Amino acid sequence: MTTGREADPREHLGMRRFVLALSLFCAAAQAQQALAPDVLLVPGGFEAGRQPDGNSLLLKGSEGWLLIDSGRHRAHTEAALKAAGGQVRAVLNTHWHLDHLGGNAWLRAQQPGLEVWASPAVAQALAADGWLDRYRRQLAEALPTAPPEQAAVMRVDQDLLGQAAALKPDHEVKTAAALTVAGRPLQVGVETAVSGGDLWVLDKASGTLAAGDLVTLPVPFMDTACPPAWREALARLSAQPFQRLVPGHGPVMSRADFERAWRL
Repeated sequence: MTTGREADPREHLGMRRFVLALSLFCAAAQAQQALAPDVLLVPGGFEAGRQPDGNSLLLKGSEGWLLIDSGRHRAHTEAALKAAGGQVRAVLNTHWHLDHLGGNAWLRAQQPGLEVWASPAVAQALAADGWLDRYRRQLAEALPTAPPEQAAVMRVDQDLLGQAAALKPDHEVKTAAALTVAGRPLQVGVETAVSGGDLWVLDKASGTLAAGDLVTLPVPFMDTACPPAWREALARLSAQPFQRLVPGHGPVMSRADFERAWRL
């Protein structure tokens, strides 16, 4: 198949480097990375035999650390809290998938007064007959006959959903806005492409854009996504003045990485 243009060798070299970065990222999951002053990444990961954790981003404000996405497994959330010196002032969840939301409950127990921000879609997913509530009931039905290894994986999510009240936000972000969370000024956008209520967060001070699952590597996650709305959301992300983009899963991307990988 022809594309109408000659391949640029530099593009192939750039993609090979990016694939190498992805492999190194998977091997280094949960090892914190300093992206800029007062900006730390705690990488998520995909490990055989269990569900994934999404990336977590820490931003230090005048009132303490803000954690963007809290992961699913205790080890990941503990790594994020340790990276923040045991002091997380606030959490912002980009969406309601448990690999970005599940750590909220444990963090609330560790950090009295913790404040959580998210879109209204989180509470809707956790409400009676919402997506996560239906998932909770499905787990309860399937667990008694599940093979032991599968049951162990399922119980992680069942335990999280048993603490639904602690997963919900204290503050709902309904429209795009300039917010200050934990004393850190942010620009927050609201999309509907992946979960019906997806937040992206631009930290202008460092040029860092946290995209949640609007961007995932090595492939898009399509389980609850709306493709037409997704492309529009990606165009809005591309219009932001970022230097680096932190995807929901995968290594940090430069603007050139983002434009190349998503063909914008």
